[in-house]
Amino acid sequence: MSYKKQIFTLIKQELRQAFRTKNIYLVILVMPLFLWGLQSGIMYFTSETIDSGYEGKDLYFLNTDEGNTTTNLGEEINQVLSLLTTMNESQMYKVNVIDLSSILYHDINSDGIYDLIKENDYSPLVFIPNNFTSLYSSFNVSDGEVLIPEVSVYYLPADNYFGMAIKNTIDGIVYAPPFTMVSYEKVTSTKIEMVTFEGEENAESMIGFITFLSVMLALIAPASYVTASFAGEREKKTMESLLVLPMKRIDILIGKLIAGSFLAVLFSAVNLIGVAFFSFTVNSSTVLSDDAGFELSPAIYLMIFVVMLFTSFAALGLGISISSLMSDQKTAETTYMLTMILPINIVGLIVLLQGVPETLSWLYLIPWTHSMAVMNKGVFPKTYANSSLTGSVTLDIVFHLGVLLIFVIISMVVASKIFDREGVVSN
Repeated sequence: MSYKKQIFTLIKQELRQAFRTKNIYLVILVMPLFLWGLQSGIMYFTSETIDSGYEGKDLYFLNTDEGNTTTNLGEEINQVLSLLTTMNESQMYKVNVIDLSSILYHDINSDGIYDLIKENDYSPLVFIPNNFTSLYSSFNVSDGEVLIPEVSVYYLPADNYFGMAIKNTIDGIVYAPPFTMVSYEKVTSTKIEMVTFEGEENAESMIGFITFLSVMLALIAPASYVTASFAGEREKKTMESLLVLPMKRIDILIGKLIAGSFLAVLFSAVNLIGVAFFSFTVNSSTVLSDDAGFELSPAIYLMIFVVMLFTSFAALGLGISISSLMSDQKTAETTYMLTMILPINIVGLIVLLQGVPETLSWLYLIPWTHSMAVMNKGVFPKTYANSSLTGSVTLDIVFHLGVLLIFVIISMVVASKIFDREGVVSN
């Protein structure tokens, strides 16, 4: 037989053997369709929820425009914005516009605005500068380089999507007459800026990606252990000998969970090496500009370790329950991975949203959203101080870790009930 025929025969044998396995259809057909369908569904639903979820929220408006003898364009923008809050088809429908103009100094600068937002939680805030009308009046495109009157939208990270929605609304106002003329004889513009706290400027940089990757790995990693330890033992006919030991079945489960926890500790520690290498590689990359790097402090490494440990610990609990129901290891692995698709997508969504918005608080029903919350609030306590659940970032972290532990306990109780019915042996 020639070399080409040998290769062709080998390929046919491999394909024939692969398609005799039931799981190949799940991996090739079901999983990709389910993954992309779920991702598109999540993005569609959450975008619809976000777009219509601003009712009752506060929008702060600060007009320092001095105007002229005939008009004050800042006040006109405020009037149009307030009108939009009464229109059902508007994105700002039933948003509370709180005018700060009468209680704040008109000579406030950008640094003063940052302090207002950080100290008083005036977020999001629409700011009209004191020379807005004068710049508009003097603007002429034929003058060459001129200053364009500009409306600014400032927001804290927790109001990311709300701030973007306000920016879009302001665009619709100032890019239309009378604020912008079609002939571009008169032009106005808008800018948007996220306000961050000192030492927490990385809130939307690589930290989000590192957190997502850490949680995703922590969810996937326990698959081989839990499936081999339960469904694998049943498949190899070794589970019966385990169950006749003079031990309570819940003790067997706890023993396996503890063994898996040691692996989780080792796994989390090794991942810190990977994170350190990732950080070094990215920061030393010639592709990045000098100010595009990021620094991971010892506190951040500690938070990564804690998040991965608790996440993998909770995933072990769920994996034990899943594996206890399956008759063979391959089916258990496939079921486990399919079950983890939703949490992984949710984790990615939270990275995109830079936290769980108030309009999507139901996401906290998924245990691993609490992993993301621990990471975000542990690394950026000042940033998330105004959006804490309990009024304290520290208490929030304790609460989120407690939810993960409760999830493990519930998973263990479910698995113990399965053991009590001897389902692991009878199937």
